[in-house]
Formats: sequence, structure tokens, C-alpha cells
Amino acid sequence: MNVMDDKTASARARVNMPGRILVAGLDETRDCLIRDLSAHGANLEVRDWAEVPLEFYLLFPGRANRAGVRRTCQRRWQVGDVVGVRFIDAAVDIAVRNTLSDDTDLYARLTGLPLKI
Repeated sequence: MNVMDDKTASARARVNMPGRILVAGLDETRDCLIRDLSAHGANLEVRDWAEVPLEFYLLFPGRANRAGVRRTCQRRWQVGDVVGVRFIDAAVDIAVRNTLSDDTDLYARLTGLPLKI
């Protein structure tokens, strides 16, 4: 599957925010750029990583007195430095809600739901 064939289950919003990738069993994290985000997945930009692992944790930074969020991800495709991931943990909406808590209109467009914090 290439980038152009990516069929998302929900609308994506360009966020261009920093993130970190944590692979279970390893004590290191790697920086990434979260290019866009939806309730069900994200597109990431990684540097100097020939093949991102099939499953990993994506760490979202915290915002103003809020803890960061960790999502379990499955790599769906990778083309060069761009990786498409699907969230596979049970909390489908938590990262989007916390990340977009200051933008209720964008949250509603992405999820079709009103923002409830």
C-alpha cells in the first residue's frame, strides 16, 4: 500500500506536532513528527529508520498541566520517512481529545462528536 492508497476511516487533521516512538522491550525512544491525526490513526514522519516496527507506542506530548498520552500503534504502511499507523488500543478517542482539547471545532469535525473533557 502506498501513501496515495491510504483509506482512512475518519477525517484527518494536519497537526505537525512532535511525538516519540517507543518500542516495547527497548529502553529508547525515537523522535517523530505527527503530520496528521484522526480518531483512528496518524501519519508520522521518522528520520533514519529503514523500517519502523510493526507495533509500537506513540507518545503524544502533554499540554499545559496535562500528562502526555500513549497510544498503541500498528504500522500499516511506510514509504521512506513517512509512516501510516492505525491505533489498536481500546481508547480510540483519548489522544485526539487530549491533543485537540483547545480546538473543539476541529475535534468535532474529526470525530463527529462534541468535545467532552
